[in-house]
Amino acid sequence: MLKIEYLDGGEEQFISIKPLWEKIKEHHKNVSTYFSEYFEQKNFEERRLELLDKSKDSCLKIFLAKDMSLNKFVGYCIATIDRNKVGEIDSIYIEPDYRKNGLGENLMRKALDWMESKQVRSKKMIVAVGNEDVFDFYKQFNFYPRSITLEEKED
Repeated sequence: MLKIEYLDGGEEQFISIKPLWEKIKEHHKNVSTYFSEYFEQKNFEERRLELLDKSKDSCLKIFLAKDMSLNKFVGYCIATIDRNKVGEIDSIYIEPDYRKNGLGENLMRKALDWMESKQVRSKKMIVAVGNEDVFDFYKQFNFYPRSITLEEKED
């Protein structure tokens, strides 16, 4: 039986999620229909600074799942609230061996509860094209595709 502990914190937790973030970056690079080179070139420090800038006038929270028997982080969820009181699930990842054990659901619920406690006006998330397999997971939290944003791809 898994012994998972859930932790949360602010920007000081970025160091804890870096190895997991590298794995989600690789996943997005592999499934991306049109922008795999974007994910290839993106680095952790750039993403960290983007999230800090986005949430500088409001807040950022990092939720972590830690396997206590192995003393290692096996999942995370980053949530932000911008200056307009819009909450966003910016990133979520669970190690493949730990999926289907409720970790993703627990991390999502913690992030959404945190947003509710901060009285956000709305909640959103962005899913990269090619990663539509996650839609069923997000539907259980009432997240549905609303629009599709097209972006010019530089050659």
